[in-house]
Amino acid sequence: LRELESLQCLSKHENVVDLKEVIRENDSQLQFVFEFMPEGSLFDLIKKCAANRLLEQISKHGPAEIPLAHPEISMTFPRVRSILQQLFAGLDYIHSHGFVHRDIKPENILLDGDKVKIADFGLARQMGKCSDSAVENLTDYVSTRWYR
Repeated sequence: LRELESLQCLSKHENVVDLKEVIRENDSQLQFVFEFMPEGSLFDLIKKCAANRLLEQISKHGPAEIPLAHPEISMTFPRVRSILQQLFAGLDYIHSHGFVHRDIKPENILLDGDKVKIADFGLARQMGKCSDSAVENLTDYVSTRWYR
C-alpha cells in the first residue's frame, strides 16, 4: 500500500513511471498496471553496452571480426548526461513532495528512447504530506545510545 500511496501522489511527473490502473484480485492482492517502457531498465542498457565493449576488445585481438551483440546500442556522453539530468529532475520532484525513494539503482530506472522514468516505490518513505516540503518535518534532535 505504501507504493500505491507514493505513486498516486508522484506519478504526475514526466520522470516518474505512470501508474495506469490498480486491479484488486482479492482482499490480499493488488496488481499494478504501469506504462510500457520498451527499452527496459538502465541495467539492461549497461549490460548491452558491456557486451558490445567486450566483443570489440575480443575482435581487436582475435583472428576474425566478431559482430557486435547489440550494434544499435551505444552509450555516448550526451546520452549519459540526458539520463542523469532526467534522473535528478525526477529525484528533485520526489524529494520536493516529501518522499525518499530509498532504492535507486539501475534496475529501477526505466528507459523509453530518450525518456527516463523512476520506478519501484516499494521502499519509499513519506517524510511529510504529499504537498509539503520534506525538510519541514525534520528536527535538530539526534538520538544516541550510551555504550559501555
